[in-house]
Amino acid sequence: MGDFLGIDFLSFDELNTNYFAESERDLWMTDLDIDFLGHNFLADILDQINQALARLMRGAMDERNQGIQFGKDPETGIELYNQAPDWVIRRDDGLGNFFELRLDQQYGYNVNMQQQDFEYYDYQLGDGQNAIDIKQVQ
Repeated sequence: MGDFLGIDFLSFDELNTNYFAESERDLWMTDLDIDFLGHNFLADILDQINQALARLMRGAMDERNQGIQFGKDPETGIELYNQAPDWVIRRDDGLGNFFELRLDQQYGYNVNMQQQDFEYYDYQLGDGQNAIDIKQVQ
């Protein structure tokens, strides 16, 4: 039989264990724990600017060296044909967005194109006095 005199009713060991540290892994996550600025937003924009500059410089060099290139550009998918007295420029993005322009060769054009995620600015035919903006987004 137990002896009630041998029991220490004042002994309390529950404060020696850190229950908060044990359950800290299972706590909920708040909006303060998310680092919204931890992503690298600038890298993609710099790549796009570099690609646009390369196209612009390549276009200027091609125009000086070889003149206007006809047919379909494999990088951009833009097609240009000489059907005198008109230029025919077209592009199909494969997602239902398609355009075709017949432009008089006596005048110059500057065409800006946007189809879904594809963007191409300052596509020049001639001196670029007329500006055409094409925006196709679903």
